[in-house]
Parts: sequence; structure tokens; C-alpha cells
Amino acid sequence: MSFIKFINSTYENGPALENVYNYILNRGKCVMSGCHNVLMDMAVPMMYETRKFFGVTSGRVLMHIVISPSRSEKVEIRQFCNMISFIATSFRNHQVVYAVHGSGKLLHAHLMVNAVKFRNGEVANDLTPFKNEIAQMCEIFYPNTTIE
Repeated sequence: MSFIKFINSTYENGPALENVYNYILNRGKCVMSGCHNVLMDMAVPMMYETRKFFGVTSGRVLMHIVISPSRSEKVEIRQFCNMISFIATSFRNHQVVYAVHGSGKLLHAHLMVNAVKFRNGEVANDLTPFKNEIAQMCEIFYPNTTIE
């Protein structure tokens, strides 16, 4: 069983991207990281440029998603990392930075997803489709996934 939590914040303030990026890539916690549709070292400026290009200056800046396996499950870190990478690529039109933290019972992952699609500038305000799609992908690896 895995647990998915969408951090319920619109992250509307200026440094939101930098703050979440720095948190999830914290060297003391991060055991694996990656990105999708963005360059890791340039992720924050690229995400801001996407917003600027499409004239999106307010509203939801990002989606912050936390995924963790059940603490009672024995989880192979490689399989969990593969699942997170797989989930990140499902955000086909979004820029994503992700990181896995901890090990053993403290294992969990963070995904930082630009709320603005880089192909057409649409803003993801309704998170329901993302929740359902991620839950289905987690089910492939860990049955009985719950969403908060």
C-alpha cells in the first residue's frame, strides 16, 4: 500500500518554486533525484520562464506531491525510485523535479510540478485528474493506494 498526499497549498508567493526545490533536493535527505521536461540545474528559472511566456503571473505556482509506501511494507528502494520516475514522466506537458528521501520506514518522495503546462500555458487548478492518475500508477507497484 502507498500513500499519496497533495500538499494543499497554492504556493502563490514569489519564492515558492525556490523554497520547494531547495527543500526536496536537500542533500542531507535526498537519496535520488531527477527531472522531466526541464533541466535540473535550471529548473526554477525554466519554470518561471514558462509562466512568464504564457503571461501567467498569479494563481497556483506548483503542485507539491508526496508519495510514501506503507511503513509496514518492505520496499526496495530501486523499485520505489523507478515508480517515482515513471510517475514524473506521466506529467507529459508539465515540468517536474522529483526526489526520494530517506530509507526503510522513512522512505518517501516529493514531486514539484509546474502548474503551468509548458506546451500551451494552461494552468492546472483541478488536481483531481492528477490524483486519480497517480493513484492508478502507484497501484501497479503497491496495491491499495490511498490519497489524501
